[in-house]
Amino acid sequence: MLNYLQYRRHYLWQKPDIVVAVPLHPKRYQQRGFNQSDLLARPLARWIACQYWPNAIRCTKLTTTQHTLDRASRQRNLGQVYDVTVSLSGKHIALVDDVVTTGATAREIVRLLQQQQVASVQVWCLCRTL
Repeated sequence: MLNYLQYRRHYLWQKPDIVVAVPLHPKRYQQRGFNQSDLLARPLARWIACQYWPNAIRCTKLTTTQHTLDRASRQRNLGQVYDVTVSLSGKHIALVDDVVTTGATAREIVRLLQQQQVASVQVWCLCRTL
């Protein structure tokens, strides 16, 4: 998070209005008992003093887990999986994910948020794989 503050100061990044987490499908949530992105997003939103909307995005389709797929399959796996449930028009959004590998999940959700005409989207993650 220290990097975020340094970058924000240096590049004049907009503080998000709302933090959202990459959602899990309800069945996958039931299996795991938690959403790791949600566990990261809640305290981050509190720490930077902005709103956290845990239900702003929902996962509507149970898919094969992304970590089991190759790059091309990850892209195809995400068609019409997510849905934005509230109006986010004009808002600055921080999207929190635990791991970004190919960026397929983030890209799909950012696309949906842009359709909502959000002012900006920042993708925050704990780990990035190359």
